[in-house]
Formats: sequence, structure tokens, C-alpha cells
Amino acid sequence: MNVLVGYPQLKYNENQTECTITVFTKTAIDLDLLFIFDGVVQEENSIVFNSSYIGPLKIMIKAKTGEKLELEDVDFIWNTAPLKIPLYDTNGQKGAIVEMYSWKDTDTENECVFLGQKEYMGVKVFPHHEQLMSHTPFKDQMNPWYFIYQLVSYSLNGRLGTRDEFRRMIKTCRSNGVKVYADAVINHMTYNGMDLQNHRFIDEADQFLIGNKYSTANSPFWTPYRTYEINLFTKRTTNVLKYPKVPYGPMDFHFQKAITDYKDFDNVMYGWLDNLADLNTESVYVRQRIADYLTDLYSIGVTGFRLDAS
Repeated sequence: MNVLVGYPQLKYNENQTECTITVFTKTAIDLDLLFIFDGVVQEENSIVFNSSYIGPLKIMIKAKTGEKLELEDVDFIWNTAPLKIPLYDTNGQKGAIVEMYSWKDTDTENECVFLGQKEYMGVKVFPHHEQLMSHTPFKDQMNPWYFIYQLVSYSLNGRLGTRDEFRRMIKTCRSNGVKVYADAVINHMTYNGMDLQNHRFIDEADQFLIGNKYSTANSPFWTPYRTYEINLFTKRTTNVLKYPKVPYGPMDFHFQKAITDYKDFDNVMYGWLDNLADLNTESVYVRQRIADYLTDLYSIGVTGFRLDAS
């Protein structure tokens, strides 16, 4: 675990005119923390904003011993660009949604102007989160499309663009009457970590996959897949699963086992799909963390979701 990790949780009132921000933190050692919201310092980890606030909100966490953590900007739903009502409005009940297959946010933003003119209802974009990347090819492909579906954290800075670019794309789309629907991966995290240790290779392709991993925002992550020595960083053996930026730890995952029989309920529900680290969704914390991620997407202006690997 990093010395200091954490994330902001948003909870709106019924009318979405008020939002309570609570900053959850985990620390490797005892720290006396201060929470700084747009430059205002307080000891409490919670604060309330109403619809008069024009964001985004910046949050910094500081320990009195010097450690600090700057969180990703917080967006509020009331600052989302109004949706232009098309001439033939069906109130979202019928309309065409265009699949933006691996398009970057800047390209989707440009396309939304045309789609709005043609009265398309929406676009569905690839997952926005921090994704797996590799320095070397995997099965003759350099960072294939499905790496986008392998999470390292719920940061909105990923292969498709930055949080700012995502925000601008949504604003342009909505201003042209085009809703944005997000692909959301909530079943698992990534395949293999940045272990930097010896592994048991099974085939030649794996040699290009293991030990060359990083992520779109360079956050650390560790998995136990096919490792057999003590991890150089965690100083533990191979049962370590950590994604500090979320943060997730070993207890937030199901025990590692492959899905081998799709007619077996237990195997499908608790197994690892293609060796992707399967989240323990029986855990209240995991469910809440997923909900907070979806709330973040909603707050930045996403209209709805397509859930992957449900």
C-alpha cells in the first residue's frame, strides 16, 4: 500500500441541487490529515456544495508530516452543458446511438457536430478509466483494443483522452443534442501487474506480455499471475493483489481461479474471466466504490451506461 491513497465520494440530494463530498483515505502508517477544498483547509473529510458552485472542484490531502495527495478534479451534475432538444424529440425512448469504436475524445467531439445535425440521439464511447499499457507487442499487436477494458484505476485519464478532453467532448455533444453513453467495466481489473520479477512462462506470447506493463496514468498495480518469487516492491509472495489508486487490496477480489465451465454458476460468478482480476462484489466496499465511479461519470455528464462482462 502506498503511504497515502484515497478518493472523493459524491452523494447528491434528491433534487441534485446539493452534493456532499466525502474524501475516503487509506494510509500505510498513522497520519494526521488535512483536507483542502479549492484552497480552503479543514480537518473534516466532508464538505457540502450546492448548485451555485461553478466547478470543477480541486481537492488536496496533506499530512502534517509532509505527505500529500492531489485528487482528480470533481465535477458536479449541475455544471453539465444543457442538452439541446432535437426537433424530433422522443424523450430518449427511441433513437439511433452510434458506437464510437475506440475513438479518441477529440475525434468524437468533432463527430458530434455532424451527428447532431443529423438528429442522432447519442454516442456510446469506449470505457473511460486508467488502462493497461505495454512497452512490447502482445500477439503481434501493440496495445490491442481490448487492453482498454483492463482497468488499473477509476481515473478518467486514459487512452481515449484526459478528463478535460472527456469533459469538453461531452459538452460539445450535449450542446448539439447528442447524449453520451459510457461503457463501464465493473466486474474486474487488469490482467497481470507490473511485478518486475520472475514468472513461469507458458508460451512465447506471454514472454512479451509480462514484466513490461504500465498504465495510462503510470499508477502502480500488482497481481499474482504466474509469479513465483517475492515481489521486489511489496516484499510479499505471490498472493498480492493491489491497485492503490482505487484503492483495492487483496480482500477486494475473489480467489484466483479460471472460468472453465460456463454451465457452472459458481465457476462463472467467482472465476477470473481470461485471467482478469475478478472483483469481490459481495463486499460492501467494492459495491460502493463501483457506485462512486459511476456517479463520477454521471456527474461529468454521461447519460447512461453499458456494463461490460456483466
